[in-house]
Amino acid sequence: MILFIGSSDRGFFAEEIAVKKGEKFAYVDPNIHIRPQMPVILQYSDTTCMIFDLEQYEDKAAEIADAVIKLSRSNNAKVIIYASGYIPQSQGVTALYEKGIRNFIFSTSLSGIKEEYELCIAGFYEANGIDVLENLKEENPEEEESQTAGYTKIGIAGACPRIGTTTQCIQLIKDLIFRGYKACYIQMNNTNYLNEYLSGWFVSEEIDEELGRIKIEGIDHFYKLEKLPKILTLGYDFYVYDYGTYKDNYFNKTSFLEKDARVFIGQLISGETDGLISFEKEESLYSLLVGIKPANLNLWASRPLDKEETDCVRAAYIREHLPQICS
Repeated sequence: MILFIGSSDRGFFAEEIAVKKGEKFAYVDPNIHIRPQMPVILQYSDTTCMIFDLEQYEDKAAEIADAVIKLSRSNNAKVIIYASGYIPQSQGVTALYEKGIRNFIFSTSLSGIKEEYELCIAGFYEANGIDVLENLKEENPEEEESQTAGYTKIGIAGACPRIGTTTQCIQLIKDLIFRGYKACYIQMNNTNYLNEYLSGWFVSEEIDEELGRIKIEGIDHFYKLEKLPKILTLGYDFYVYDYGTYKDNYFNKTSFLEKDARVFIGQLISGETDGLISFEKEESLYSLLVGIKPANLNLWASRPLDKEETDCVRAAYIREHLPQICS
């Protein structure tokens, strides 16, 4: 029996693999705290693998690790932490790793998630560790801090598909570069926007497949999330993360909220208001966005706008509410 502790829209990849292999599979309902889930998990006496979706929890990493280890000792099941979109050096991940948990899924693409899942099942990480986390043990924390200090991470997400999230990422990066900063683009979604350049359909100025970098119109675009530890040491002033649509299965709410600044893209034109209105109900997201107040959904415009007008209002809105970035 394979258990996914979290929602079905997050764990469907493991369910698909289990069905193909003829293995039993079940979900344990998500919860912001891990302890109420423990008795439910232990009801499954034939569990061989437990997959914990890290995004759901508000508990401290040490508490999560303690509960996971106790569960594993009780049912002798393999533990996998589903941390899609997390940076391996994040505080929560390193705390779990230091407690002896070795199986993590960091990828955001479906193919990458499945590949890392199979490696976890095969015991690859238990035998070899995770390079970036093993290396972190050997590094001087003061040196690490000095390498990474001085940059700002910006997360941008959209209300619905084709709302212009990527367009706004690029516009913000160009504006920052125009102002004399070094800024780059990080692909944190499954839109495969950069695949068109990798396949040769569109012209790029430079491609570094090892680092996962494509230079387009003078902007460095990065698409290999496993290379983020290296990318964050390259001396950019701003890293702009494109999270795509917040309702997408691959949207990582925790990773988005961890960014230094968060921007949400919506439109008040016919047919595209539902995403913006439903976003207001996501209190954990909505209340933490920079400069946005629940009473101000009409802040952007007093009437529906066409696309050209909306782009102008977006740019003005970002400038007004992110003065620490656009000053």
